[in-house]
Amino acid sequence: MMDEREEAEYEDLSEKASNLAIENIDLKAKIEKLTEWADLMVDEFRRIRACPRVTEEIIGLCDRAMKESRYRIPMIRLFEERGEKLKDLECEVLNAKDQIARLKEQRDFWIMAFHDERVARISAHSAAEEIAVEGFRIIDGKVEEIGNG
Repeated sequence: MMDEREEAEYEDLSEKASNLAIENIDLKAKIEKLTEWADLMVDEFRRIRACPRVTEEIIGLCDRAMKESRYRIPMIRLFEERGEKLKDLECEVLNAKDQIARLKEQRDFWIMAFHDERVARISAHSAAEEIAVEGFRIIDGKVEEIGNG
């Protein structure tokens, strides 16, 4: 049985997992577009450099542009790594949900076990008090044992 706080935490984790899954799909689409763009730009700059009447200035611009495009590839890899991390986090959320369920089962077990033990102790304690009370009497504020009178 979940209390309100646990239900809220569970719903919050579920919502975060859903949002992360959506973000993961968006990131994959962006990664694909960026990869295609970088490849296309490098190809275009190679074509420009291959033209017969290209000046040194244009060659320099193309080289810088290709360098920038190649720089973006590590950024794409970074996006991919973050996507993998996202998957790991989603697994952690699922594991946390399973662990919460197991802990709730254990909590319910221990609550019942504690309750049963407490009832048994109260019953035993009450019986001991009755015996003790039956064996003694109080006269003028002094406790005397019955039978030793």
